Amino acid sequence: MYFTREEKINFISVNITTYNRELLLKRALESVIRQKNIEMEIIVINDCSEDNTKDLLNEYKKKDSRIIFFSNKKNMGNAYSRNYALKKSRGQFIAFMDDDDEWIDSHKLEKQLKFLNENPQIKLLFSNVLIHNKYNTRKFFCFHPKNRKSYFLGKNNLIYSPTVLTYKNILLKINGFDENIKKGVDSDLFRNLIIRKNIKIDYLNEFTTKIYENHEKRMTNIKSRKEIFISLHSQIYTLKKYFFYFFIYPLEFARRIYYIVLLIKKLL
Repeated sequence: MYFTREEKINFISVNITTYNRELLLKRALESVIRQKNIEMEIIVINDCSEDNTKDLLNEYKKKDSRIIFFSNKKNMGNAYSRNYALKKSRGQFIAFMDDDDEWIDSHKLEKQLKFLNENPQIKLLFSNVLIHNKYNTRKFFCFHPKNRKSYFLGKNNLIYSPTVLTYKNILLKINGFDENIKKGVDSDLFRNLIIRKNIKIDYLNEFTTKIYENHEKRMTNIKSRKEIFISLHSQIYTLKKYFFYFFIYPLEFARRIYYIVLLIKKLL
C-alpha cells in the first residue's frame, strides 16, 4: 500500500500525468483551475518530458499555489506516474485529468462531490462526455450495463477517466494502477474495482468533459508495430489477470481472443 500524507476530508486531489504535451497541457490546466466552490490541489507528474513542460508548470505554479508538480528522472510510463500522483495526494477524493482533454463544466467537481456525499454507497462517479476530433464533435451518453462485470471484463468504452471522481482509500486498497500493464491502465483500474472489489458505480447525466481524439500527439493511436505489440501484450495480460472470471463469462473471453487475432493480423 502506498504511503500518503494526512488525508483532508471533502478535499479533492486532481491527478494529472503528462509527457511532451506542453501545448495541450495548458488547456487541461486552465479547465481544472476554473473549477468552482471546492477545495482542491492539482498534482501534476511530469514524466520526463523533453519539451518545455517543466517551464510551463513553473509558470502556472507561480500563479496558482494549488498546483504541485513532480518530475520523473526518466520516462516511467502512465501507470507509475499515476501512482506517484496518488502517493502525493492529500485529498479524500481523487479526480483524474488527461493532459490532452478538458473539463467544460466549471462546477463538475462540485456536483460530483455533492452526489457522492449524498450517496455514500456509490464509490466511483463518472459522466457523459463530448468526443471531439478533426471532423466533428459527438455526444456520448452514459448508461448502466445489464451486467457490469461482464461488460467491463470484455471492454471499457463507458468510463472516461477525466470524468471520474472516486475515493482515495479504495484506490489504495488495490495498490493503485497496475504498473505491469502497458496500455489501458485506466480501463484496468476500473475493471479491477468493479470485478474484484465489486464497488458500486454511477454516473452524472451531464456533459462535464471534452475528450480530444485523433490528434497527432494522442498516445492511444496504433501507428507502429511497437504500439501493436504493446496492445497485444495488454490483451494477453488481461486474459491472465482475470482468467478465473473469463470462465464465468466465456463470451467476453471470446471477445478478447477476437481482439488478439485482429492485432496479430495487423502485424502480418
